[in-house]
Amino acid sequence: DKGLVLTGDFEPGRTYRLTLRAGLAGIAGARLPEDVTRTVLIPDRERSIAIAEEGQYLSPAGALTVPLSLMNVRKCDVYARPIPPQNLVFHAMREASRYSHHYGSDPDDHAEGLTAPAVKKTYELSDVRNREQRLAVRLPELVEGAPRGAYLVSVESPNLRSAHRVVYVTDLGLSARIAGNQALVWVNSLRTAKAAAGAEVVLYGQNNLPLAHGVTDADGTALLTFAPPAAESAPFLVTAALGPDLSCL
Repeated sequence: DKGLVLTGDFEPGRTYRLTLRAGLAGIAGARLPEDVTRTVLIPDRERSIAIAEEGQYLSPAGALTVPLSLMNVRKCDVYARPIPPQNLVFHAMREASRYSHHYGSDPDDHAEGLTAPAVKKTYELSDVRNREQRLAVRLPELVEGAPRGAYLVSVESPNLRSAHRVVYVTDLGLSARIAGNQALVWVNSLRTAKAAAGAEVVLYGQNNLPLAHGVTDADGTALLTFAPPAAESAPFLVTAALGPDLSCL
C-alpha cells in the first residue's frame, strides 16, 4: 500500500514539518530523487465524557461523589433521576434488554417513565486542550434531602455520546443463591462488613410481582421459599431494606 506511517511522541493539536531526504528507499527499492517536505497536523484528541470508575454503590457515610473523566469538553450537564423502589424491576429488565423490542439500548430509553423528575446541574470546565480533566460530582447537590436509594446519573454535552450509570446510595450489600424453589440471601453492611440483621428481603419475579418475603436473622441471612413460578414470573431481582437503606441485586 502507498503511504507512510509516522510513530513518535507527537503532541495532539500541533503542526509538524516533515522532510523526507533524497535517497530514501521504498519497499520496491526505488529511491527518492530529491527532498520532499510536507506539513503534518496531529489532530486534537477526540472529545469524550465518561464516568471514571467502575462500581455502582456509594456509602451514605462517604463523600457521595461520582467521578467524571472529560477530554476537550468545556461544559457538561449532569442529571440525577431517582428510581422509585417499585420501578427497580422494570428498570433492571430494560437494562438487561428483556424489552428490547420496545426500548432501544440508550439508557434514557431504559429510564423512560420509570424515574422521578431529574435534577440538573451544569459544570463549566477549564479551557485545557488534549488533557484529561477530572470532575467530582457531588450527589447531594443533585437530589433533595439526604441521598438514599437508586439514581440514574447521566452526563451530557452537545454532540457527544452521553455517559450513564445507575448508582445506589446504601450501606447494604447483597449476595443471593437460588436452587430449586429456594433463595438464600445474605445482607451485610458495606462499611463494616458485619451482618445486617432485621433487613426485609423481597424476591421479585421478572413480572414485578413478589415471589417471597423474609427478614434476615442475626447472621444476616434469610432463606426464602417460593412456589415454582411460571416463565413470566421467573426470579429476577432481590431487594433488601433496613431503615432508610435500600439495595438490590
